[in-house]
Amino acid sequence: MKGTGHFEVITRLFFRDNPEIPRRLEELGKTNPNSKLVLSIFNGRKLDRTNKIVAVGANWTESRHVFGYYNPLISKYVTTPALEVLVSAGQPGNSAIPHFVIFDEMNLSHVERYFSDFLSAMEIEGGTVDLHSSDDEKCTVPKQIPIGNNVIVIGTVNVDETTYMFSPKVLDRANVIEMKPVSPRDYLQSMGNPDLFSGSISYLAEPLDDSGFRQIGVQGVKGELKSVVTQSGKPIWDELTDVLEEIQQDLDGSSFELGIRSLNEVVGFLFVSWVYEGRPVEFLRWQRYLDAAILQRILPKIHGSNKETLDLLTGLFEICIDAQGIGTGVSLSSEQNEIEGASRFPKSAMKLSEMYQILKHSKYVSFIR
Repeated sequence: MKGTGHFEVITRLFFRDNPEIPRRLEELGKTNPNSKLVLSIFNGRKLDRTNKIVAVGANWTESRHVFGYYNPLISKYVTTPALEVLVSAGQPGNSAIPHFVIFDEMNLSHVERYFSDFLSAMEIEGGTVDLHSSDDEKCTVPKQIPIGNNVIVIGTVNVDETTYMFSPKVLDRANVIEMKPVSPRDYLQSMGNPDLFSGSISYLAEPLDDSGFRQIGVQGVKGELKSVVTQSGKPIWDELTDVLEEIQQDLDGSSFELGIRSLNEVVGFLFVSWVYEGRPVEFLRWQRYLDAAILQRILPKIHGSNKETLDLLTGLFEICIDAQGIGTGVSLSSEQNEIEGASRFPKSAMKLSEMYQILKHSKYVSFIR
């Protein structure tokens, strides 16, 4: 028996008790009451298209492993999990939704071989990747796919005899976060007691909210920070400029010099950190964040023989030591507690010390070995 009917759907929105939601809404109401919020409802199927863990194979030698390929024998485009995420990210209405592709064991193969098209598309605003040139009307995959700001790529890396080191081209476009081994005592005793964040958790949870950095650029950041000072009373912009100039002078003449991209990323990282801290007029912890930027963006590119890197490591180490520690005799060979106590950028100083020890023993060093 057939029939017709009319259904009226009444929508209700529910969310789990989360104090950050009303806090964030109240914050927006004060700072920008006319702003518009994008509300997205995720179901399980859509979530699959915005988050994918992709296992990299040792046989990945071309981009088809990431972007798929058109098979003319069966008149069909063979897709991949990574392509599904990229297609979803490029669909109208999805620009405000972050899409994550997580490459597991990313360096089992040479990244430059299977990821070259993606790296090239990152170079320009609105960059695209060509997928195919088929005019088959049954093919639902677009001929080109954009690589937007809502695409976030994360790669896990292990270092052993079966893996490959990243090239400077890749390292220049990424932040390298080294995961140190955790002692059994620290792990077992700290279970259930995670470190508490001191800044805006809601800001961290919004990866596409960079508070205008992409729009205002470096000059805009300079304007935002014009009244911000460090604990010494010196303008933060002058402090940042001085440190980066010191680093560039130490790297001058090597193949590891700071490019515009790296400088922009360091500035952006410090600006986002300042926003996370609540936009303080006196930015007391700026050295902590610049330390992280140096460790993640600058040091990973350094590699080479004793002749190529010894002076670089020494010069960068001296930059990391604070003014009071310069006359204390602290060096690359000093103990960890001595280095930490005498450094304005302690994590970077410790990493440089580790690299020096490897260089002294093996006559060759890179960030990861």
